[in-house]
Amino acid sequence: MISSQEISEIVENGREILDIMPPMHGGCLYISAMLVAMINDNTELDAKLVTGSLVVEGKTIFSHSNIAGIFSTGNDVLSSWDGHAWVTVYGIIFDFSIFRTIYSDQTPKNISDLFMKKFDDVSYLISQPNKLNEIGVIYNQCEELTSSNVTSLIQSADKLGLINY
Repeated sequence: MISSQEISEIVENGREILDIMPPMHGGCLYISAMLVAMINDNTELDAKLVTGSLVVEGKTIFSHSNIAGIFSTGNDVLSSWDGHAWVTVYGIIFDFSIFRTIYSDQTPKNISDLFMKKFDDVSYLISQPNKLNEIGVIYNQCEELTSSNVTSLIQSADKLGLINY
């Protein structure tokens, strides 16, 4: 079980990451990888970086293609992958990138409007999957990435100059 104090600490870490990462397509992988590392390096919690699809009111917002195979080929992950990434801790979803993507210029207005109707104007999403399901928001977890995948993503973000300390 996770305490409200631990959730508050994760929120603080997530906000710090959002402050140093620019909004970008595919940012969910980098933001989520950094959050997993911060949680696992600084707490006793066991955070996981997961990928999958996201469906809202029956409309697929993000589909999913296998990402683990892309890591093994050494190809550029972002140009070869379609999906969404988020963090789970004891079954709770921590998604600090979703609203950056949803409210970006690259997202169709009808999808942005759908999210605004569901969530108002917020910066991140933290919830239990069953609570999200009740309002028609379905996170379908397909893969759990390894700690070496997390490290690779953080190193890639650093090499690309995406981490602005």
